[in-house]
Amino acid sequence: MTELELVVLGSSAAAPAPGDACSGYLVRHGATRVLLDCGSGTLSRLLQEGETLENLTAVVISHFHPDHYLDLVTMRYALRYGSAQPARPLLLVPPYGRHFLAVLGDALRCNTAFFDDAFAIVEYEPASACRIGDLTLSFCRTTHDQPTWAVGVATPDGIRLVYSGDTRPCPELESFARDAHLFLCESTYPADTGEVPADNHLTSTEAGGTARRAGVGRLMLTHFWPTFPRDQFAREAESAYGAPVTLASAGMKVLVHA
Repeated sequence: MTELELVVLGSSAAAPAPGDACSGYLVRHGATRVLLDCGSGTLSRLLQEGETLENLTAVVISHFHPDHYLDLVTMRYALRYGSAQPARPLLLVPPYGRHFLAVLGDALRCNTAFFDDAFAIVEYEPASACRIGDLTLSFCRTTHDQPTWAVGVATPDGIRLVYSGDTRPCPELESFARDAHLFLCESTYPADTGEVPADNHLTSTEAGGTARRAGVGRLMLTHFWPTFPRDQFAREAESAYGAPVTLASAGMKVLVHA
């Protein structure tokens, strides 16, 4: 049985905390390498893990806020000019993502094919699952202020990881995460902060409650606002979840199992 491993490359929201990167999570299963989001600093962390872009099977973007996709720019240059035999990994983007990347490429380099030159870009169908190696990926629209999709990753023997992406409290996400073995859930703000800076993310208490109602086997929080102390997130989420909670940090590796 091939193990499913999650490697946290970055766990910060908006801007990276010292020693961290923005959202980026590498899923390894045999020879398959799937990168879920790639915010600022992700590429450096990926290389520190001994991985190469040539070995990267696919990159999946949950939504087009910069802290979830900005290192696509640095990856593009590395893929184009950093190897004698450039790879062209699959890049799975949300609906209308090809248009977004064409406009971005035009703004960066007056080149609408800027990203097409380095990636095989495919817009995923949110209602349909897709196969990446032996893994099955599925998608669920969340309630963030930018169109965003949670991503499920399942092995042939039924081990399942769910990544929330960014979201407000969302019954659709609870159903999507039902019985996941690992729920990687954003928790941008602690609950006990008075008024949160924005209403388009989960607090620690909301993340814990979502995980409890979904009946997930293990909860890992991520996407932390850099100025808040992280131990506060765990205390509040554990109270709502009813079990220990893991806080994501750059370099953390977790085997996902039943």
